[in-house]
Amino acid sequence: TDEKVVQRVMEEISSVAGNRQITPKDLDDMKYLELVVLEGCRRYAPAAVLSRKVANDSELCGYKIPAGSILHVNVHAVHMDAKNWPNPEKFDPLRFADGKWHPYGWVPFGAGPRGCPGKRSTINICKAVFATLLQKYRVINPHGAESLDTYLPNKYAAWSPTGVPLRFEKRPLQAVNPSADSEVFA
Repeated sequence: TDEKVVQRVMEEISSVAGNRQITPKDLDDMKYLELVVLEGCRRYAPAAVLSRKVANDSELCGYKIPAGSILHVNVHAVHMDAKNWPNPEKFDPLRFADGKWHPYGWVPFGAGPRGCPGKRSTINICKAVFATLLQKYRVINPHGAESLDTYLPNKYAAWSPTGVPLRFEKRPLQAVNPSADSEVFA
């Protein structure tokens, strides 16, 4: 469930940084949090469509594509393809644990030579934001333990146009790691 994922991320944050300020080195050591970010980008990709102009007459899946055509790729559809992602509707960070997936089956940043050069930076920024937020706040889904996957149905884009209603409660200072002797991040 989503709660188990959050609990495991919290345990990792606690073991890596305790209550002290998150550092770039800490981000390198937060392996499970990275899997969560990768799965989040698969399940709820920030870009709905990738477009490319066809340079030469080509054939794709038996269809002739003339040079100059514009192809659009529905990123959400690629990420929900059961041939590449068993049980694609389930939020499962461990599907990325072995580092092996189809190179064009995960494309939130594009792929190949025209893929986003800021992919690594974006992943690290997400990890830093999530680790810092979760270190200081408890995130509460007002719909209870209901999974976000049931709240956000599969459609062209996986997110709700009205946002995801979440509530944040400040954690007690020692909630992350009560035995930490390190400086508390203010």
